[in-house]
Amino acid sequence: MPFFLFAVLAWPVFSGSRDPIGPEWTLVWSDEFNVDGRPDPEFWQFQTGGGGWGNKELQHYTDRPQNVRIENGHLVLESHREAYQGDPFTSGRVRTRLGWQYGRVEVRAQMPGGVGTWPAIWMMPLKAKHSDVEWPDNGELDILEHVGRDPDTVMSCFYTKNFNWMINTGKIKTVSLPSATKQFHVYSLEWDENGATYAIDGTPVHEFPNPKTNYHDWPYDQAYYLILNMAIGGFGGDAAPDLEAKQFLIDSVRIYQRTGQQNVSRP
Repeated sequence: MPFFLFAVLAWPVFSGSRDPIGPEWTLVWSDEFNVDGRPDPEFWQFQTGGGGWGNKELQHYTDRPQNVRIENGHLVLESHREAYQGDPFTSGRVRTRLGWQYGRVEVRAQMPGGVGTWPAIWMMPLKAKHSDVEWPDNGELDILEHVGRDPDTVMSCFYTKNFNWMINTGKIKTVSLPSATKQFHVYSLEWDENGATYAIDGTPVHEFPNPKTNYHDWPYDQAYYLILNMAIGGFGGDAAPDLEAKQFLIDSVRIYQRTGQQNVSRP
């Protein structure tokens, strides 16, 4: 989840609830995390390892229950300050085994807070359609990023070959959300062949119309899978000396697609 920070935008107070879903949408997949234990392996895959992840991150992602589990109706991604295989923290990161081309992706979540935390809700291509170079040629959809050193704001990003942080052209918005660490909000993406829009509790916060040029500008005409993770360090900044266990809580994931146009893909 590369990054590049733009100015903060003021926005109305958000409610933490979903906006109504009309008959034009069909629920094609969801996980409400109602069964305690490990995430369902049919639909979720652990992404493990450390070494910085290309962003100077401090955590080692594991598949241990203390880092990733379902508990009390939530998917819990939990960080711990502990030496583990050469890294000073452990944490959790999972991805869906499914992918979707176009639709509405909703994740209801609460941020952990704590200086050094860097949770994210984002999407990557299920298969590289446009180039052998997965990033940035095939795009990235960052529905939500949050850094603990700036707890009252959240960020969303679009990255492509022509629009990315390495060349200072990334399409990024930062929004004021003082309740991000205090209550759950619905972070969503709605996208089709005409463009993509991020929203919080149904209020649009960041739009990217399809310029209809080529994949250098718009690679999003392919299936993407969903990633949920909580990094420590990197863009999150140096971890505070008192940073101990922190929880990124996900209440539900729901995927809708236009009625009559449903598609679900596997690698």
